[in-house]
Amino acid sequence: MGRYVKSGWLMAQSSFSNPVMDLVELLDQGNSYQNIFFKVTAMQLRFRGNNYPEGQIHTGYASAKRDPSGTNTWYAYVGTMVLENAASGFASGSNVGTLSWSASNNFDTATLRYTGNREDNYDTYQVCVEVWSNNNDSLGFKLSSGYLA
Repeated sequence: MGRYVKSGWLMAQSSFSNPVMDLVELLDQGNSYQNIFFKVTAMQLRFRGNNYPEGQIHTGYASAKRDPSGTNTWYAYVGTMVLENAASGFASGSNVGTLSWSASNNFDTATLRYTGNREDNYDTYQVCVEVWSNNNDSLGFKLSSGYLA
């Protein structure tokens, strides 16, 4: 049986640049063949002065695996963030953020990051991470600080 952890939400505002949010930190802990899978959901609320409906949601996925060759280092992957179809009618643009890891493959520790892609200055972002792992408590990871309940 796998293990599921659902976090709260992190919040950021774009001001005049795209925000970068640290989501999950992988620790140097765990056995070979152990995996973690992440679903990232970002709600972007556009800030502009008109009466159009605002808001959009985009989702993306990432994963990390302990090296099966016995080195016990991490190998990690990210997918492309995709706009949810239901949000397309809200005139909030089609900009979506990106996911990235702070380190390349074969690393001991790294951080999963979300970078927003603002439509306007002062867009608000609320980002949730859902974490699944196979049935092994030896994997080392922690959610970044600042999550809202």
